[in-house]
Amino acid sequence: MKGKRILLGMMLVAALLIMAQPSVSNADIYDGAWIANDSEDAFFVEFKNPLRANPDSFFMYDWGNESASMEVFGSDIFQDVFFTPVNGTWYAGRAENAQTLYLGSSLEFGFFFKDGEGSSYFEYDLQVGTGDSYILSHNDINIEVLTHDIQPVPIPASALLLGSGIVGLIGFGKSKRMRK
Repeated sequence: MKGKRILLGMMLVAALLIMAQPSVSNADIYDGAWIANDSEDAFFVEFKNPLRANPDSFFMYDWGNESASMEVFGSDIFQDVFFTPVNGTWYAGRAENAQTLYLGSSLEFGFFFKDGEGSSYFEYDLQVGTGDSYILSHNDINIEVLTHDIQPVPIPASALLLGSGIVGLIGFGKSKRMRK
């Protein structure tokens, strides 16, 4: 009986570890953080629908503060975004050494779209592109983000739900044994 419990516990831990791994598959709806490593200095964004006359605006924001944002582009179809360290904190900007968007000590940030009426959309379809690229889609526009060590970092809600359920079952089992 004890061997079965140990085996079950090992299987549950393995399942949690597998589910907790960040993963991105094609056509997933995404609204999580992105992060660059400390040695990263820029990423490149390309608007992939050149036939559309008026694209929605595309923004990035400080993950800890949605109101701290900067427009990556509106009418331009190509744009570099640079990261700049200043005294232990990080900034992002559309030019080298620009300090447009304060990111703090973390390089976590997010993306969102804003339509012509001023509505913001923090959820978008995320697809893995070729090489180091991701394609972000909202309505009928596609934005390709070419990255080097910049990746989405989701914490799947299902992993958190499963983890809390397992903790509850363990607690229930211990309390049941104590009553006997």
